[in-house]
Amino acid sequence: MVLFTTQGGRWLARCGGALLMLAAILAAPAQAQRLVATVNDAPITNYDVGQRMKLLRALRMKSSPATAMESLIEDRLKASEAKKYSIKPNDQQIIQYAVREAQKRKIPQQQIAHSLQRGGIDEAHWKEYFSNHLAWDTLIGALYKSVNVGVREIDSELAKRGKTTNRTEYQLRQITLIVPQSAGAGGFQARMREASGLRSRFTNCQQGIALARALRDVAVQGIVTRSAADLDEKIVKLFESTPVGRTTPPSRGATGVELIAICGKKNLSGQVAAGSSIREELLAKKLEIHSARRYQEIRKTAVIVRR
Repeated sequence: MVLFTTQGGRWLARCGGALLMLAAILAAPAQAQRLVATVNDAPITNYDVGQRMKLLRALRMKSSPATAMESLIEDRLKASEAKKYSIKPNDQQIIQYAVREAQKRKIPQQQIAHSLQRGGIDEAHWKEYFSNHLAWDTLIGALYKSVNVGVREIDSELAKRGKTTNRTEYQLRQITLIVPQSAGAGGFQARMREASGLRSRFTNCQQGIALARALRDVAVQGIVTRSAADLDEKIVKLFESTPVGRTTPPSRGATGVELIAICGKKNLSGQVAAGSSIREELLAKKLEIHSARRYQEIRKTAVIVRR
């Protein structure tokens, strides 16, 4: 279980094969291209337009030569603006963003790579699209970081929706008994027995963490808080069946044998749980307004030539 790591390779492992496929799609062969427009001297070709139409279809968005051209113009302008602030997402961030955007459009995670591949979309093209939008979102978030959502706004929205959902919040610590790659199956089994022994003696987090740290080659993560709403159903069932102060059964992880210590459980009231979700939604809407205004500002001064 690699629930809490932020390392790129382990993140991809957690997200499953779909992302690995997404990252591995090869670019299509180069084709004859004709210049059809420039945006502040940045070129747009007929090939770009064709690729964008395919990408929009893959993302279940309106697709036509006109919408593709407008999308490309938007890309060029947003990319230029983000470049002024040296914002350049890396490949892992781009893939994460691509998956999130697909999910917003009700495209299952495991289908996004297939959709791009079947659509005949160059890797360079979809990466550029998601990179530009992520860079712009990052810029807007930084420029308008003072934008917030007040308690009254949340309460008002809760009243409108009559939202009452009970959620559980877990306080967790991940313990990893590291197994070197050279150890082989025997080494892994030995550490699995060691982890089982630790679990049997682990009766509260304070003393249990001390016992874990006394073992050789052990990594103990700091405490993290996770809401049941953000976790897979199977993981929630596992956490619910594990008493506070105990650990989950040992399981194989990327770097060794892992246990999750349940250091606390808290039932959130419906208002608190729902309010957190609504706050994020309202904040996103406010930032969208600022994003649209800023884009219109740079669009007004842009030099766009269609050929």
